[in-house]
Amino acid sequence: MNIFDLKCKLFGWQETNLTEYEKSYFSFGGNLATHPLVLKFIHERYNFKERYFINKNRNSINTSICVWDNKYLANDPACPLSNEIGIVVPNDEIVIPSSENARFLLPIKSKFISPLNSENIINLTFKHNAKRSLCLAKPLSEKSNKKYKYRLNSFMKFGGELVDVQIFSADELTDFYSQLVEERWGTCSFDKEMINELFHLIKPMIFGNVLFFKGQPCAFHFITKTQFHHHTNIEFIQAGMDSSAELAKYSIGSLLIWSNIYKAVNEFDNVRFSFGRPSRDYKLRWSNIYPIGRTITLI
Repeated sequence: MNIFDLKCKLFGWQETNLTEYEKSYFSFGGNLATHPLVLKFIHERYNFKERYFINKNRNSINTSICVWDNKYLANDPACPLSNEIGIVVPNDEIVIPSSENARFLLPIKSKFISPLNSENIINLTFKHNAKRSLCLAKPLSEKSNKKYKYRLNSFMKFGGELVDVQIFSADELTDFYSQLVEERWGTCSFDKEMINELFHLIKPMIFGNVLFFKGQPCAFHFITKTQFHHHTNIEFIQAGMDSSAELAKYSIGSLLIWSNIYKAVNEFDNVRFSFGRPSRDYKLRWSNIYPIGRTITLI
């Protein structure tokens, strides 16, 4: 018996299958990184030696995890396997599917545990974690709403449009995404064909707006929507936009960020809009910073 299996046995975890994991996820929720559709999508294309585990309380499932190579939570940023995936998965926090009252010992090391699991995991701390943190959108002020509504009206007056992503097909969204990411960054870091397959799979979970200018897409943010108990998790994954001088005066990046936050807070109660780790200055302007947790294990 290897060390990981021994810890699972000591901590009360039982190996299971994808079907049981799905039941747990759709009972409790999670985020995109732990979503069974995304995990299945990855595992059909890569051999990560995935295993699924559940923890029970009085014969009822408390929580579930997916583990890669007996060493990492699935999609954990510390896992070298994560770098092999040809799609962009938001993994700056891992939301473990758990019942609200679940209390358990996590049998695996991770430094990217979501604050949403703070009451669930016994061996979790938010101290001494190299200041790892998460950007969650600040409440929009009346002043900000007034300013950006004025900017949006000005943008629309000169040929701009704001359109809900759900109006478009997965193929169209793939084209917008790849085109605008390449325009902004000069290259695409993902596999376009694989992203297209993913967009077809998770289309109902894609959230937000697309900005158009004179009939052409000019700004798109890849954002997804999942549930965890009473929280609606909005995860900002990657931005693409036209950086031409003609559009610079409209600040389309900020305009789209505001419109997506505004849409989220007006459509959902208890919404939680995450920008991931504080990797860029614009995230800090729109967010408050919260610590990420790490597990404490002796081995």
